[in-house]
Amino acid sequence: MHKAIQLLNSRIFLLCTIASTVLLHVFFIDMPPKSMHLWRQSHTLAVTRNFFEEEMNPMHPRVDNRFDTDGITGSQFPSFEIVLANIYQFTGEQYWVQRSYCLFLHILGIWGIFLLSYKLSSNLLMSNLVAWIYAWSPMLFYYAITALPDDLALPASIFGLYFFIAWFEKWVLNEARASIEMVLCLFFVTIAGLTKIQYLALGFFVATYVFMQRHHLKPFHWLAFGLFGSIATSISISWYIYARWLIQKSGLTDFGLGFNPVTDFSDGISILVSNLTSSLPELILNYASFIGLIAGGYFLYKRNIGNSALRISFFVWAGVFVVYHLIELGQMRHHDYYMMPYLPILAIASAYGSFHLLNTKYRVVALVLIVIQPVLAFARIVPSRFNSEATGANKVFYDAPALEKLRHCVPNNASCIVGPDNSRAIYFYFLHKKGFGFGEEGLNEAQVESYVDNGAEYLFTSSSELAKSPHFLPYIQSKIYNDDCFFVYSLKKKNK
Repeated sequence: MHKAIQLLNSRIFLLCTIASTVLLHVFFIDMPPKSMHLWRQSHTLAVTRNFFEEEMNPMHPRVDNRFDTDGITGSQFPSFEIVLANIYQFTGEQYWVQRSYCLFLHILGIWGIFLLSYKLSSNLLMSNLVAWIYAWSPMLFYYAITALPDDLALPASIFGLYFFIAWFEKWVLNEARASIEMVLCLFFVTIAGLTKIQYLALGFFVATYVFMQRHHLKPFHWLAFGLFGSIATSISISWYIYARWLIQKSGLTDFGLGFNPVTDFSDGISILVSNLTSSLPELILNYASFIGLIAGGYFLYKRNIGNSALRISFFVWAGVFVVYHLIELGQMRHHDYYMMPYLPILAIASAYGSFHLLNTKYRVVALVLIVIQPVLAFARIVPSRFNSEATGANKVFYDAPALEKLRHCVPNNASCIVGPDNSRAIYFYFLHKKGFGFGEEGLNEAQVESYVDNGAEYLFTSSSELAKSPHFLPYIQSKIYNDDCFFVYSLKKKNK
């Protein structure tokens, strides 16, 4: 047992955490997008591909479900997508490339949360535990190789906080120049807020910490911190104002940038109960880390260490996320990745509890809880998401030869009607097509006529009956391709 604690308290333990994370993901690194939130993965990767193939301009994110427009619409700032698109310039578009990119960002997050914890505590054991708990969140285990903008926003927010603490200590407390720390802090906080605006909640930690340390501050400190907050906030908010204008201009509403509250009280309570009893202990942390979180609350109360600046700043930060959670309760029903910003707080709190359990008579229990965390994360995610036959999409998309044949049965630049696909993204992404999407509700005759008149040349559908409907039949020119899963038709304008 003494050797186990020695390992936990060694510098090599962080490398073990990172190495085991890579090892448990490498077998899935060339897997096509699948499983939970496939629609969001498809949107993210489609915007990336459109940067790569059309225009490398982050001010012009383009979707595939573009109808007769150029596809430019508002979204979160596409920092994740534009970096990946630039990587595609060297590697080409490959599944293993986008998953490796996500894994690299996840490893940066593990390293960043270690650095942040060590900066806050100067305790190697505590910092190793924080990184370990962060790495084995089942939610992060899944998104570690799953394309989402949060994969970039989360580590950016962690490094933003790390460089803020470094900047404050060096410039305010030690009265030394800290220009590099200041610039890096501003860069990472701004990128985090631009990529997903909820990560700007970090600003409440910063504001509280500065206020709690106000006895150290001189007028020029107040001015600098005020400018820092104004710049980071105004850049992020300006982008989202611009993004909403793009949506209004294009009429393309693929990305929702508004809040999604729940108006029914009983429905809201049901979602909250599910979040607290299922999402938090099973998916966000895992059951072993959740026990550490409970222990952290106990030791925080028992030790009664006073109202330190750090402690109050963390409580304010967590309180802001409670308010955010309630405002976005409609999204919390199914969208676990909306809770990713909570991970730094939860990992630090859980590690605090585990750290103190190791110093009690329950240290054997604490060690067992620490050791089984990767097992729980692996067991929760791999069978149900990585290895499951339930891909979340049509089976032809996971048959590489058949998919290639389907993709190339019409010209790549042809405008197509594609569906039924309620996401208006999955079919387009896998088929590598653009044009007019429709869902399970189908299409009426006016829509079909409008789409064909506005340039739709082909129909891709997984419904064998759709082309035989009275709405479509007058517009069908010929069948180009069919198998058990998909049918492709060339279209013509209706004879009048």
